[in-house]
Amino acid sequence: MQKKILVVENNPVVQRTVTVILEQEGALVKTADNGLEALELLKTYRPDIIFTDLVMPLVDGAQLCKIVRSSREYGPVFLVVLSAILLEDQERALRLDCDFFIAKGEIGAVRGAVCEALAHYDLRRQHGQVPGKQKIHVVGGLAPQEVTGELLSQNRHLVALLAILREGIIELSSDGRIVSANPAALEIFDIQEEELLGVGIQTLFPEPEKGLINTWIREELSQGTGRALNIKEDEPVRIKDRILTVAFLQMIEEKRQVHVVCILRDITRRVLAELEKDELDKALRLTKKMDALSSMAGGVAHDFNNLLTVICGNLDMALFKARQGQDNLELLKQAKKAGVVAVDLIHKISTVSKVSVARRETCDLGQQTPSVLDGFFQTHLGSYQITSPEHLSLVKIDIDQFKEILTNILQNAEEAAGDLFQVDVEIENVSLPDPLLLSGQRVAAGEYVRIAIRDHGRGMDEENLTRVFDPYYTTKQRGPMKGLGLGLTVVYAVLRNHGGQVVFESAPGEGARVSMFFQAMHERARGLSL
Repeated sequence: MQKKILVVENNPVVQRTVTVILEQEGALVKTADNGLEALELLKTYRPDIIFTDLVMPLVDGAQLCKIVRSSREYGPVFLVVLSAILLEDQERALRLDCDFFIAKGEIGAVRGAVCEALAHYDLRRQHGQVPGKQKIHVVGGLAPQEVTGELLSQNRHLVALLAILREGIIELSSDGRIVSANPAALEIFDIQEEELLGVGIQTLFPEPEKGLINTWIREELSQGTGRALNIKEDEPVRIKDRILTVAFLQMIEEKRQVHVVCILRDITRRVLAELEKDELDKALRLTKKMDALSSMAGGVAHDFNNLLTVICGNLDMALFKARQGQDNLELLKQAKKAGVVAVDLIHKISTVSKVSVARRETCDLGQQTPSVLDGFFQTHLGSYQITSPEHLSLVKIDIDQFKEILTNILQNAEEAAGDLFQVDVEIENVSLPDPLLLSGQRVAAGEYVRIAIRDHGRGMDEENLTRVFDPYYTTKQRGPMKGLGLGLTVVYAVLRNHGGQVVFESAPGEGARVSMFFQAMHERARGLSL
């Protein structure tokens, strides 16, 4: 029966010599220049014997032997290693699951070793095994070469280095087929090396990455353009339960020979940690919103109950006195006063709401601010000092809301002042080329008119400072006609609705400063030409 043989050898002289010898022995011979070509040929050709070199480009002989032995179809094939490095790497070579080893020597002396290998094949067919212990058959009196041993040692170091890398490293042929993979890459794809070699790299990826890689192989790799392909962290690829970034790199040598490396980085843990952090942040924000809403709802309910108690109690007393023919004017005044406070509370809640409608008009804060201060201190004990430049930028605001937030700030300052109620007010144009982060508040870059109001009160500790804008948070005494809260929350809401920002700064015993940033218009006030 004619033997079918495959010779895998990248040296054309050796390949031709072995082929002639085998054909003279009556065998049917096919050849391949490297392991990758051999794998392609094995799809349609089933040999009885494979002669293979060890050191070859792309898929080498050791990888080819592993693939053949792991294959159910080709496992029984008689494997003959024919290599020039066997003497320098005997221990490693003999660990290969092969049937016969020939150390290359003079070409003319190869015939005897090849014929001996064929004889061992015949013996195995007759007896089911090859007699004797495996050994390396040396051709032509070869001896180990020191230089070859050093090169093999360096190669082993490189292989060991690739084995410990956390990144997956895959070497590709010029048409995108896999020729080697380190352990990290095999773990990522959860596959054995024998199953991976010779496979098109694009087949391992899902869509749309598969199409992207196919296009790159066709338009860039096949043309040897040297351009890389990167799948980055902003749009990583998902393979099973892993999240990866991928880089395909072309390295072109002087003779236009293309080497391709695929680098896989597993970023699963980091991405999942970031996703978990985002979910926790969302949950925390929701919790804070619900806590604020709960606090506000509870506070509003409490104060409304107090106000309604005042109103209803006074009306009941007024009705009782009316039946007795007594004067009830003072009781009705108290009921009306509580009603006005209730209306004011509803107005504050409406201002905080996103549906609040502002009636904006162009104005000069250098004129509006003193009038509000004068009106406030006509009914409150205390004093103020104000500084303002001659020319201020105009702003477009709801003047009623501006008066309200300025009054709220002054009321807070009065509450904290104790015996000395004095505020310093500074108005100025401010230009921020970059965003400003001040006391935990971010003010976007832009042109502003800033009003800074500083009191000389008891100040506030850091814990309370972080909560000054929380809905319905207050440190004031609670009661039927006071402690209604929402003061700085209204300030924050109005500035937000006007595209501005408010910054609160304070420390215990050092008073507090509230800075309001209003978006400036291009026009200038106080006589400047527009």
